[in-house]
Amino acid sequence: MIDQIVATGEFKIVCIREVSGDEYHRRTLSPNDDISGESDEVKAVCNAAWTDEVKAAYSAALEA
Repeated sequence: MIDQIVATGEFKIVCIREVSGDEYHRRTLSPNDDISGESDEVKAVCNAAWTDEVKAAYSAALEA
């Protein structure tokens, strides 16, 4: 179960925390990641945070 989704930093890296029993699993998504397999909740955060400007800036930073 996802209990936390946060978009953070200049490139709005999406941090996801999932809880399973007494354990937490954390993972991140970047603006160039494929989110087609993510939950609707995660997709909504990504789509709101990853504007065209953010995606362009992230791509430019990767190329630099």
